[in-house]
Amino acid sequence: MVLEVLSFGTLFNLFRLFANTQAKIKVAKHFKLHLSVLESWMQSLNVVRNKCAHHERFWDLSIRPLMTNQGDRSCLWLSQPSALTSTNKIYYVLSVLHFLLVQITPKASLCDKVFRSMNDYDLNC
Repeated sequence: MVLEVLSFGTLFNLFRLFANTQAKIKVAKHFKLHLSVLESWMQSLNVVRNKCAHHERFWDLSIRPLMTNQGDRSCLWLSQPSALTSTNKIYYVLSVLHFLLVQITPKASLCDKVFRSMNDYDLNC
């Protein structure tokens, strides 16, 4: 229950500093990821979350630190996978969020919501 009320940043720091590596690896495997990739994604998602919470512009932002690429994950991409997709742009972040959501809830509809919003505001990627 305590984990449900922690901020994402606190949760990330607890996970990162947790001494039991085997438990961390189990969590990463649950998401079908390598531990280093999960930690990288959590750190970058924390940065993005903080920018959103403080109403900062992030659409054309270069996200630091760079997110580690898990490799070929066809289910990761929101639409068409591309070897040229930069791991520090919002498309990659949204794709990572989609990937993680599908691991938790296979019928997650983040893709539909993102594309609907882009059409509503006439945004092109």
